[in-house]
Amino acid sequence: ESLKHSMPAESKGAGKAKKASSSVQDNLKGEEVLQALVLADSFDKRFTPITLDRPRTLLPLVNVPLLNYTLEFLASGGVQEIFVFCCSHAQQIKDYISQSQWSRMSNLSVKTLTSQQCMSAGDALREVHSLGVINSDFVLVSGDLVSNMDLRTALAAHKARRDKDKNCIMSMVFKEAAPSHRTRSREDDTVVALDTLTHQLLYFDSDPKTRNVVLDASVFQDQMARIASTPSGPSGHQQAGGEQGLTGPISGGVSVRYDLIDCNIDICGPEVLFQFTDNFDYQDLRNDFLKTTMSSEILGHKIHTHIITGEYAARVKDLRTYNSVTKDIVHRWTYPLVPDNNFLPASAPGGTGNDLHTSYTYSRLMRYTEKGVKLSISCMIEEETVVGSGTHIGDLSTIRGSVIGRNCRIGERVSIRGSFLWDGVVVEDGAHITDSIVCGNAIISKGAIVPMGCVISFHVVVGQGRTLEPYTKLTMHEGEDADDDDTDRTVDIDLGPGGRGMRWIVRTEPTNILVPLRDPVTIYESEESEEEDDDEDDDVSKREDEDHKFTQEVTDTVRRGIKENHSLDNLALEINGLKFAYDKTFTDCINGILPGIFDHLLEVPAAQFLASSGAVLKRWGALLRKFLNSSDDQVDLIITLQEYSEKEGHNIFYTNFQALLHRMYEFDILEEEAILQWADEQMNADDKTLLKQCGKFLDWLKEAEEEDEDDKYVWISKIQACVDKLPQQ
Repeated sequence: ESLKHSMPAESKGAGKAKKASSSVQDNLKGEEVLQALVLADSFDKRFTPITLDRPRTLLPLVNVPLLNYTLEFLASGGVQEIFVFCCSHAQQIKDYISQSQWSRMSNLSVKTLTSQQCMSAGDALREVHSLGVINSDFVLVSGDLVSNMDLRTALAAHKARRDKDKNCIMSMVFKEAAPSHRTRSREDDTVVALDTLTHQLLYFDSDPKTRNVVLDASVFQDQMARIASTPSGPSGHQQAGGEQGLTGPISGGVSVRYDLIDCNIDICGPEVLFQFTDNFDYQDLRNDFLKTTMSSEILGHKIHTHIITGEYAARVKDLRTYNSVTKDIVHRWTYPLVPDNNFLPASAPGGTGNDLHTSYTYSRLMRYTEKGVKLSISCMIEEETVVGSGTHIGDLSTIRGSVIGRNCRIGERVSIRGSFLWDGVVVEDGAHITDSIVCGNAIISKGAIVPMGCVISFHVVVGQGRTLEPYTKLTMHEGEDADDDDTDRTVDIDLGPGGRGMRWIVRTEPTNILVPLRDPVTIYESEESEEEDDDEDDDVSKREDEDHKFTQEVTDTVRRGIKENHSLDNLALEINGLKFAYDKTFTDCINGILPGIFDHLLEVPAAQFLASSGAVLKRWGALLRKFLNSSDDQVDLIITLQEYSEKEGHNIFYTNFQALLHRMYEFDILEEEAILQWADEQMNADDKTLLKQCGKFLDWLKEAEEEDEDDKYVWISKIQACVDKLPQQ
């Protein structure tokens, strides 16, 4: 039904979609229409400089404007009237909706509300209340939401609570997930306290700077009063209020949870809008309204929670979550919101054919290709890749773990890894793009290199042969006054021959990057704090102690395993157990495994070192391979080896670094792509001693790679010549 809800009225299945909507309508007593309000403006700058040209809700997510995912979620949940509230770039959103299928559905009405004066979510909700368009319970969501959850279940639970108690004015949806979950923004550090019996929200805080959870004593007094009022007394088995739940001597309790993501899906009563109108100082729904409502005893309003576990819900809140949610869609965690279901419009704003649905086919290794894609016979489309219609990819080009938009032109011998190219991008011969975003109609010229974390905004041109610094942001716009310490700004940058654009300097939000930093050197301008935060220093110290403890435990486990000659599988199982217990990454595991394998070689005579290290890698190198899931992991391994070799007393490793690297390559622990990527990154390092030591080995790898490509090209040319000789039929 989710698919059918997004189809035009004339399409097959529209009757069933209409019937589903009417069933929800019948279930909501006294309501003629189930309404939803979408806040299309985020009121932040996390996607600048991209959002200087286009609103976040219209940015492409796997080649579909983000707003479509939000509207489809609401439509599939039985919502019949949606108001999209727009501030920034309001006309673009209005034009897009008016030209799309959403404006012509018989069972769903999508209308836009605009205001140029609103500066916060609080202003937007006050404006909506003044318009008088919402007078009953409604669904409130952000315009950057992707979800496949069953909204009807949450609606039914909210309605049941409202029928019993009109003071239950709001139900918030949370998703159960680990604190380090990929879709959790680094700026959200949500801690909540819940009544385990009624699911009422008792405490909420998402500020990463908060170090302690403080609960009012009245929370526990209410719990004790309820226990005392239980019909069977404190030791009775009947739950308070007659609700079903766990039986035992205590009815309910308080649960403090750090494993929930706030999905920003709220089912609200009209009282929520009244509160914002009555309190003009309310600017934020969470920091102002939520905390004040929970602490106020005068109004008696209550907020409840609805927790999902097996369903998907996430906001594209910043660059990091853009990357994470894209991968979740490609990996099909969001089913049925996946590319090959082809029920969402694909065209970007300002383009033609807003009604056209996508035309993807799905093949093994999570590859999605649209109709009209032109692939040369020698190009390589590797795993986890999406390619949009009208795109041309030239000979010997390789694309892996990336999303390529429509009508892109990719030349010969191009390498694209973990990146996002939007519609109309041109990548000329020999260019390399890694873990970056390249916006619509930008040009990456011949031989240019765009390294990890870069954001290339609309119409920017990176000139021929130019190598950018990691995490560079480029735009065609000029920033605000550079003397304003609270704003971003632009500076001139040499973009090489034919280059066009300016560098965008980010002064705030250091956690908002597409991929993690590889070194502690920050890419953001910052001011030194006027006051030292002792609590923060203590917290950092605790994390460092925990990291050291984990590394040491892994190292000791490896040493014991080698001494007792454990099997590789059993040893890997032990390390994985530590990984999950400490909630660490594969790279963290490598940091402990490598010393465990190599430490005993420090006592080996220099003349025997190469033979001994080769034997160790031959026997235990497979353990390292088990914790290398990507090319980036392999680069991290090289960096770990580099840091290990540079330690005091490890001169034998330092002088034999190239030999160790070569052996790891021979034993298939490292691939040439990772080694060359490490070498590229080392070009910007202050100390290039190890890089120079590996010079001959690196040259050999590059020559071998070029010979392989040349041989491949010769054979492809021969095959093509044979094909050309075949009869036209």
